[in-house]
Amino acid sequence: MKSFIKYLISISIATGFLWWVYREQNLSDILERIEQTDLLWLCLSLLALIISNYSRAIRWRIALEPLGYYPTGVRSFLSVMSGYFINAIIPRMGEIIRCTLLSKTASVPIKLSIGTLIAERVLDMLIMGSLVMLMFIIEFEKVVALISFISGQPAESVSSFVIGLGSIGALLFITLIIGYLFRKQLIQFKLFKTGEERLLSVIQEADRYPLLHKLIQLLSGIKDGLISIQKMSLRQQITYIGHTIVIWSMYYLMTYTLFQGGSATEHLSLTCAFTTFVMGGIGMVIPTPGGTGSYHFVVTQTLMAYGLTEGNAAAFAIVMHGAQSLSIIALGGLSMLIANHIPQQGSYRETLNQVVSEDTSNNV
Repeated sequence: MKSFIKYLISISIATGFLWWVYREQNLSDILERIEQTDLLWLCLSLLALIISNYSRAIRWRIALEPLGYYPTGVRSFLSVMSGYFINAIIPRMGEIIRCTLLSKTASVPIKLSIGTLIAERVLDMLIMGSLVMLMFIIEFEKVVALISFISGQPAESVSSFVIGLGSIGALLFITLIIGYLFRKQLIQFKLFKTGEERLLSVIQEADRYPLLHKLIQLLSGIKDGLISIQKMSLRQQITYIGHTIVIWSMYYLMTYTLFQGGSATEHLSLTCAFTTFVMGGIGMVIPTPGGTGSYHFVVTQTLMAYGLTEGNAAAFAIVMHGAQSLSIIALGGLSMLIANHIPQQGSYRETLNQVVSEDTSNNV
């Protein structure tokens, strides 16, 4: 019942955003603008979407390799796309489906894949935060004016708030870096030792309580997943970083290529594409099904700040979000269907144990 209420609220938020954006728009005019989109540039934008998702799947596979699991690129891709498919329907459920399918198709324990997924999300959040900061640096006045228009607050107040928030964020970021660099020295403090001793006593008592024991096992698996990046070889780390760059570059190209596909947007600059891409990412974070409504609102307001009419801006938002959503639903639905019918891939550890067992019996 609680999940249903959350989903209902999510649908209501999406509906509210869509109504606000398109309440005064002429549907026939919007459709006419959509029909004028160049299909070649639209296809290139969707190709960038597919490349980014495949690169995400390969990056996930690399994160699992230090833990002894080697899912194929195809199985990882099917799981990733299936997760996006579910997210387009039920917000935040895709991650669970993604890990469950990889467990089913590639014998990867769910607790480990969840750990690597958390690490992936943390990295993506840091990158998104860095891109937001870069956006403010590049287009400070434009973004402040945009936020001022959306919030109804004076530009001076918004500017002061953004500068203050940015300063706090930078301070926290520096603190985290210092804490990580000196983590071994910090652990020696009495406060950390006391906490570690209490944690060890809880773990020792866990065997007496089955539910607590299962929770400790789950957290242990998540911990292993989180530190998988530290266990990577230099080659794996370089490849992991390389795929991360590809993923975010493709996200940007999805917006810029589609700009070229419309007569109303083809003149817009690279910085406008960057701002639209980042603001669209913020819209996708809002818990609506697949970013529906929230993406349209944020992107429409952003493009209007760059001089587009509301009709042209709203039409671009529909094309961009609609093309992505339809592709994810079609490709994700097909991926889920395939993933539920392909044979299970044994884990690397199982294969290795089998080989060692066979060699031992032959020697005997």
